[in-house]
Amino acid sequence: MTGTSQATAFVSGAAALVLSKYQTPPGYEHIVKAILSTNITEPQFINKTRSEAQLNIYRALAIEGSGVSAFGQITSTPND
Repeated sequence: MTGTSQATAFVSGAAALVLSKYQTPPGYEHIVKAILSTNITEPQFINKTRSEAQLNIYRALAIEGSGVSAFGQITSTPND
C-alpha cells in the first residue's frame, strides 16, 4: 500500500471528484491547482514525495468553485 501505484488511484479519484463539481469541465491545470493548493504540508513527507504534502480531498471539494483559497483569501467570484 505504498508508492506511485497506490498514489495514482487516490489522486485520480480526487481529480474526478473535483471535476464532478463542474457542468463545463475546466482545463487539467485547474484540477491540478485545486488539488495541490489544498494539500496539507507534512514534515514526514519532506524529500519523500513530490509535493511534500498529504492529499486532502475534503478541503479541495469544500473550497473548489467557492472563490476562496485554501487559506481563506478571496480569489475570484464563485465558479470562476
